[in-house]
Amino acid sequence: MSHRLLALALTCLLGAGFSSVAAAEKKKKDEEPSGPKLLMTQLGKVILDEPFTPESWQKNWGKSWNKGDWQIMGDQLRVAEKAADGHHPEIGYNPKGSGGPVLHNVVVQCKFKYDGAKWMGFGFTDKEHVARIMINDGGFELVKMSGIGGTTKGVKLDRQSMNWDKSKWYTMTIELLGNEIIANVDDQHVLYGTADGLDIDKNRFTMIVGGEYGWYDELKIWEALPSPTWEKKKLSLIAQKEKRK
Repeated sequence: MSHRLLALALTCLLGAGFSSVAAAEKKKKDEEPSGPKLLMTQLGKVILDEPFTPESWQKNWGKSWNKGDWQIMGDQLRVAEKAADGHHPEIGYNPKGSGGPVLHNVVVQCKFKYDGAKWMGFGFTDKEHVARIMINDGGFELVKMSGIGGTTKGVKLDRQSMNWDKSKWYTMTIELLGNEIIANVDDQHVLYGTADGLDIDKNRFTMIVGGEYGWYDELKIWEALPSPTWEKKKLSLIAQKEKRK
């Protein structure tokens, strides 16, 4: 075999080898579970994967709401307040009620669109309200809640000023571990808080809206596990929080 033919054969073999390696790496990457970028926690078992189709809406939420106008539109959830109800729309997911795990340490990720609503948010409740992430015209905030009904109270833990694009979808990631909580919008705007009373079993994850419209899509909830790198990252978050005061 001539030197030219030998070189050509070696080139083909090497090329095929590189292609195989690249294909294997791509397959491995495709098979790896995708998930949110986390600061305080690691993902545990999936508790809920909610695409907001008519079928999943009926299965996962059923009759868990009786106030407000909730509509599945194009596999997205649109919510509007009804003045005659005398109460803002609120819906809750309770995995324990269907034999699932209790909500204690969790990661939540959900897309949302602030499309003309007065405010909207996410929350956790037990016998009383536990915590909320509230979105309004001026930004979003972390709130430690207590009480129920007429005794409801909230203490702000952290706040970030924001100018929302009402035509844009944003991604909210919530990490709740022990008595610490993080709310993260688009991996860019991160709130941090800690308060007694967070480290309990929660019976519901809630979504709430005031006015019209608030939109939700692609809601996922996981059990949360501690991250070994959290203590180092926390120092930076606390420093950022101090600058926002």
